[in-house]
Amino acid sequence: MGPADEAVILAVEDDPQVRRLLSRVLTAAGFAATVVGTGTDARQVIGGLKPKLVVLDLGLPDEDGFSLERWIRSRHPGAAILILTGHDSLADRVKGLDGGADDYVIKPFLPEELVARIRSILRRVPVAEEVAPSIAFLDARLDPDQSCLRWNDGRTVHLTVIEFAILATMAERPGRVATRPLLLDRIGSDEDIGTRSIDYHVCLLRAKLKKAGVAADAIRAVRGTGYVYRPPGG
Repeated sequence: MGPADEAVILAVEDDPQVRRLLSRVLTAAGFAATVVGTGTDARQVIGGLKPKLVVLDLGLPDEDGFSLERWIRSRHPGAAILILTGHDSLADRVKGLDGGADDYVIKPFLPEELVARIRSILRRVPVAEEVAPSIAFLDARLDPDQSCLRWNDGRTVHLTVIEFAILATMAERPGRVATRPLLLDRIGSDEDIGTRSIDYHVCLLRAKLKKAGVAADAIRAVRGTGYVYRPPGG
């Protein structure tokens, strides 16, 4: 059995026809799927479900999907998020990914592609779950249970599944270059993920770390190769 088998998935979609389609597609793919139609319903059930992944529509009837995305990311950081929406503007894509989504799929969608994207994300989840909580990054520690970087003074940086996997890979090998192929392997690379995607997610990760007061040169780019984490004095 692979990481996707019996994985619990919560889908939040307001269109009844699309809800029925999602239920059929996800169940046929072997997922334990729960499909709801509003943000209120999603908030009520997510704690009991503890989903591995949330498929999230942005056009919900009772709240802005971006708001629900932020709530999920802050309250349930271990859940991956795949946005499934008709909002196809570049601004919405960037906003969704910046808000913590692990992938972004535009409607109308091919069921086969949706399932492939979900499986790709779920292949990355065990990377975060297998990381020992003793791994240090600067004076903080990686918390795989909450998918975050945590300091003793209370500062916390919540990370997406991809960001956590990238940071864990670099933190495990201080002073050694984490090549792009290595990072692609750690996040469960497939054909639709390339080196530019790695660079984009590292950019988002560095922005989050900067807001937490981490020096910009803690993660350095190595031209044509990848990235390296250099701890103080390293």
